[in-house]
Amino acid sequence: MYNLYYVCRKAKLHKKVIIAMMLFFIVPLLFSCSTGQVTTRHKENIVWPNYPGSKPIIKFISAASTPNSLLDKKVGFLQKIWYFITGKSANKFIKPFAVFVRNGRLYLTDTGDMSVYIFDMTKKSYFVIRDFDGHRFVLPDSVTADKNGNIYVSDAIAKTIYKFNKKGKFIKKIGQNRLIRPTGIAIGSRNNFLYVVDTIAGKILVFNLNGKYIRSIGGIGSKKGLFNHPTFLTVNNGRIYIADSLNARVQIFDKNGKPIEKFGKRGDSAGDFANPRGVALDSDGNIYVTDTLFNTVQIFNQKGKILLTFGRAGIKDGEFMIPEGIAINNKDKIYVADSYNARVEIFRYLKKNVKETKDEN
Repeated sequence: MYNLYYVCRKAKLHKKVIIAMMLFFIVPLLFSCSTGQVTTRHKENIVWPNYPGSKPIIKFISAASTPNSLLDKKVGFLQKIWYFITGKSANKFIKPFAVFVRNGRLYLTDTGDMSVYIFDMTKKSYFVIRDFDGHRFVLPDSVTADKNGNIYVSDAIAKTIYKFNKKGKFIKKIGQNRLIRPTGIAIGSRNNFLYVVDTIAGKILVFNLNGKYIRSIGGIGSKKGLFNHPTFLTVNNGRIYIADSLNARVQIFDKNGKPIEKFGKRGDSAGDFANPRGVALDSDGNIYVTDTLFNTVQIFNQKGKILLTFGRAGIKDGEFMIPEGIAINNKDKIYVADSYNARVEIFRYLKKNVKETKDEN
């Protein structure tokens, strides 16, 4: 269908006349028309737990389906006019998959348009990596960054890890000829090692940040220390937390790869898993695990005891359709890649309420 601009151009109207007509008809409509800038901030107080007398621990903040809405940036008046005239809309996420936060930046992979977004949450700006040095992502599965801001992206189909500088300039490949299907990646802040999940091999491969192979952890199996299609992982205070997805559990290792703890089993009770994926920790060391089949996030303590579950299947605020990656910043703001709802949902861990509840008890 022709939009208004091209209809007028075809009629050979002068550009000034076209602009005047557009402003006359469009401006009154802008306040009622969508521009593709989708942010929801629910007026209702969505919290967990929410039974009478309880103090909330998790609070829903917002859901963002575009880069600008994730930055909480509003579309300007002229931008709205441009979207309306051209029939275009703001860029939207297609299938957000992995999310990572560090030093005021948020990193997000989108496997729907094979891209990686890098957001500066302080400056409210972002850039996107898609094409680089003659390459293009095939399936950017996960992303992380080191203390200098260098960016690392695993490509599950290309069977490699791509390293970029903090501005997105390609530096090198890591893990070629060693990886079968690299998925989750994380960096240990204490040893500066890059940990790479190889889902098919059932191993965690360890490299230094220059790409030198160090060792591997695990192997295929169901015993402690072994894996069945592991996916995401995170490293925190010298411990490695891994979603051992098809074994329906989470395993914890020390920095040397020695298994410390495991928790979870396949089932449908609180604390059970169907398909655990994303793993993250809050400032109290609680472990958050997304489950793509239950469409929930479950919270455990360091011993694997279930503390709380939030979310459920659906499209409303605080609901999920295949939640994948999860990340928590140093202010306990929680980001969940709600993949099939094509958005990132944002929550907050209410640490003050937890402390007050403990003091009362």
